[in-house]
Amino acid sequence: MFNKISNKVKKRILWAVATIIIFTFVLGGAVTYLTREKNRTIGKIGKQKLTLSDASYYAKMSQLAQFLSLLNTKMPAIDSLDTLKNPGGYLVLLWKANQEKIKVSDEEVVTTIKTWFSSKGKFDIETYNRFLEYGIRMQPRIFEEYITDFLKIDKLFKKLIKIDISDDTLKEMYRKDSQEAKIAYVIIPYKQFTDSITTTDSEIEKFYKEKSPIFKEEPKVRIAYLIIPTENEKITEINDLLPTAKSLEKLASTVSLDIKKSDLIGIRDPIKGIGWQPSINKAAFSLKKDEISEPFNIDQNTIIIQKIEEKDSFIPKLEDVKDKVKEKIQTQKLQEKAKNAMDVLFEDIKKQESPDLKKIAKKHKVDFKETKYFRYNDYIEGVGLDRGVSAMIFSLEKDEIYPETILLLKGAYIIQLKDKTIFDEEGFKEKRQGYFDFIYKRQMFAEETNLLNRAKEESGFHLYQQPPTGAVAK
Repeated sequence: MFNKISNKVKKRILWAVATIIIFTFVLGGAVTYLTREKNRTIGKIGKQKLTLSDASYYAKMSQLAQFLSLLNTKMPAIDSLDTLKNPGGYLVLLWKANQEKIKVSDEEVVTTIKTWFSSKGKFDIETYNRFLEYGIRMQPRIFEEYITDFLKIDKLFKKLIKIDISDDTLKEMYRKDSQEAKIAYVIIPYKQFTDSITTTDSEIEKFYKEKSPIFKEEPKVRIAYLIIPTENEKITEINDLLPTAKSLEKLASTVSLDIKKSDLIGIRDPIKGIGWQPSINKAAFSLKKDEISEPFNIDQNTIIIQKIEEKDSFIPKLEDVKDKVKEKIQTQKLQEKAKNAMDVLFEDIKKQESPDLKKIAKKHKVDFKETKYFRYNDYIEGVGLDRGVSAMIFSLEKDEIYPETILLLKGAYIIQLKDKTIFDEEGFKEKRQGYFDFIYKRQMFAEETNLLNRAKEESGFHLYQQPPTGAVAK
């Protein structure tokens, strides 16, 4: 029977067999380790504790998905490895599927397996058995349990992810990805007016009085934290003490380590001694004052934090933000001066039926530039990456000058469209299906990632420490 399978399928299956044999040999030590400590708690999901044995299940699903993807399964739960390889990806989505009361029948599992292991429309039981025995080395019952879970996640995707790409939307996206333009522009840099700008104390006081809300600072917190190397033999003891711990002192004395404290930090600020860790910042703001967090596994360390101070958002006093107020005023003045200078150029532009931007720039002694061709989503040489500017440029006709001064980061601009390629209608029709598949896959990936992140949030999924790679199923 095996000889009747196409060479392409045989190569996929043999590759999977060889890979798994090597994988099994290399990871033998990890399997022994997991067998010994499979009941150790390493995290939580929902109201349940996660043990090493539980966490190993998602690792095995991830491995199995890689091998099954070689069979061209066309199942998102298998093909979406970039999304699901996140720690706990499969476990989190299985939790969500159970919350949504998603069921999979035995008939659906059987139909799926028959589809994958059929040749010329007939189920090849011999190939299937070879795959189980020599490929993944798994009993049929266990394999069918995994397939059940893959199908649950697929049904979850179909239930909660809706992607609707209209013909007009697809065409517009293709236009932005394929059409090209080039521009000419003149620029007056703000820096040339810097020496002529002065700001008085009365201006600063008036500006602050009128616009003080724009200087409002976000809430801030201060944390104490304990960094414990993951290999520390007291980690398990720390996990046991955490539920009843009232402060970090006892935990610190258990592992003979010092407690450190942060400065006041915002939700997006790096933490001294830890760095930029969004999950820790988020926890710091969600904790009650004096509450202790669950452990975080970061860079081979276990980190436990305690909120020790919190400060609501506030508008700082003028003396604390005087430099910021002055900078705002100066920026406005520089923009105003640059715009006034550009208004003089626009007077010349209005006088000419077919204005020559290069000559006008030369007359007024301002910088004139031309770009190479670029696409809608590209960085524009000398201008930058700005979707608003791109939309404006591609709305122009050839040789048309945008009728207003554009104020950007470095200076004031007048922009003229020099050329724009014609949209290729026939090319779009020819490539439509392939482009649709590309956009659909890209949006599906984004929606899967969003769903996974939402499910993590809802489930309260958290790993105190990572399981060893290559963990096998319980």
